[in-house]
Amino acid sequence: MKLYKTISTELIKTIYYNGFWIIIAMTLALFIFISAFVPFFDIQLFGSALDLKSYYKFPLIWKTTTWLSSFFIHLLSLLTIILVTNDYNFNTFKQSIITGLSRTEIIISKIFLILFISTLYTLVVTIITLIYGFGFTESENYRLIFDNYSNVLLLFLQTFGLLSFALFIAFFLKSTAVSVIVYIAYYIFENFLSFIFFVNQKDFSKYFPLEAMSNLNPNPSLTTALSDPLLKEQITETADTTSIVFFLAISISYILFFLTLVFFKSKRQNY
Repeated sequence: MKLYKTISTELIKTIYYNGFWIIIAMTLALFIFISAFVPFFDIQLFGSALDLKSYYKFPLIWKTTTWLSSFFIHLLSLLTIILVTNDYNFNTFKQSIITGLSRTEIIISKIFLILFISTLYTLVVTIITLIYGFGFTESENYRLIFDNYSNVLLLFLQTFGLLSFALFIAFFLKSTAVSVIVYIAYYIFENFLSFIFFVNQKDFSKYFPLEAMSNLNPNPSLTTALSDPLLKEQITETADTTSIVFFLAISISYILFFLTLVFFKSKRQNY
């Protein structure tokens, strides 16, 4: 009962925080704005037009929107950092301990917080995907509506994983500005290393946390949008044949690692 009250208080505090809705609205607005215009872009590849509307039909739409929406999860990570570090800035953690909450209960409430944000984002992406899907898919293909739906579940795990990483950084650094800088710096650093490995044909980047999580929802096949059937046969894409089970295992391992470190840090640190 006490833990339920703690979680409820955490969620209510978050919901009434204006910054929460500003960042949520910004994230969704960017995703909706960009995804709404993609089908109408006029793009040529090797002299052949790309039919981008094909990406917005069932069942491929699930791969398209989960891939596009994955780019905006980083804004939710920054939101997580702000929410956690605010509790340090306003001595909320210290007050909670004084009122009788255990450190474990505080951490669990934060985990439920990122679960809430992950669920909210996943639900909105699902609704938007259905709207796009019904708008671009011929009625006789509505039966394919739930094919590839598993990508939505992978989006949830990807979101929760990135927010767990943000939670880990915020708990260790405590400062909003420093945590945001470190998160962005690590993102750039990991992408730089991934590029170096790619150029040197080394397949090490898939073991990095952000890379492994991003591979849960890779970009849809380029050849799908080619209108020229002969060109489709000529083009061979370099596909990552690594099993999705591998990326699932790596991502879940990193999530458990980050949350375990947060628990240990919470037990030792002075709020």
